[in-house]
Amino acid sequence: MQTISKVTSLPTYTIILLTILISPTAVADDLILQSAQGTRVVIDVKKSQVFAKDKERKISYIIDNAIIRHFRRAEDIRLIENESKPEAQLFTVLTREPSRPGAMGQGYCGAGYEDYLLLVEIRGKKLTLKDQFLLQSCLKSISMFIDQGDDNPSNGLTHENDGSFTYRLVEDDYKKKRTLMISKNHFETKPASPCQ
Repeated sequence: MQTISKVTSLPTYTIILLTILISPTAVADDLILQSAQGTRVVIDVKKSQVFAKDKERKISYIIDNAIIRHFRRAEDIRLIENESKPEAQLFTVLTREPSRPGAMGQGYCGAGYEDYLLLVEIRGKKLTLKDQFLLQSCLKSISMFIDQGDDNPSNGLTHENDGSFTYRLVEDDYKKKRTLMISKNHFETKPASPCQ
């Protein structure tokens, strides 16, 4: 009887070990940013390495360490918006990062997420983090109200005509919305106000 249990438990332990080894190396997809010069800057995230290149012109970009930290941890990276300027370009990027990396789904917020909006600037051949905004957080109990059927925060953001985004948190009155805008290369928020 014990021999059978040892034989059946070996594949189980093998699967668990493989899951542990593979999980930390899982990374988000590449991100493509259209530069002000019309070139495409591709940000590759592979095995905790982050590179930015214009593959057509074979130009490498320097990436701010703060951006690298977010991208290394991210399980999902999405471009939300870009704001063109002649000398520089700003991009709003959403990263979904585990609340407690390595927790393997165990304990408080072990399976939770921290969703950040990052304001990334391309100036010359450098990518810089100008600002960050914590949009959702398991650790800080911040939850967006999203009614599109999934929990991706980009589905809870509404792009307004003035360039701002509006959204609601779960605890907000359903007749009110919060506003998030970019002002002087930083995120600026306004508290919940009545919906129009």
